[in-house]
Amino acid sequence: MVTRTDAGAGTVNWANLVGCGLQAGLSNAYYPPPSRNASATAINWANSLAGSGFGNLFPEFLPDFQRWLKRHHL
Repeated sequence: MVTRTDAGAGTVNWANLVGCGLQAGLSNAYYPPPSRNASATAINWANSLAGSGFGNLFPEFLPDFQRWLKRHHL
């Protein structure tokens, strides 16, 4: 949810927040009308934010995980 500007200062990552919100809202088009509500959209939005967060953490910790695997399982 926080990113760095070109100058190195922290700022809100509006592109990710709004993009995940739009994705959650548009994905409701596939659901039947009774399932298209604010609660379902909020849950989809939160899941999308969590997924993008974990997706950003994965490459950060992948080298550590690979070293751990080599040490313990090979």
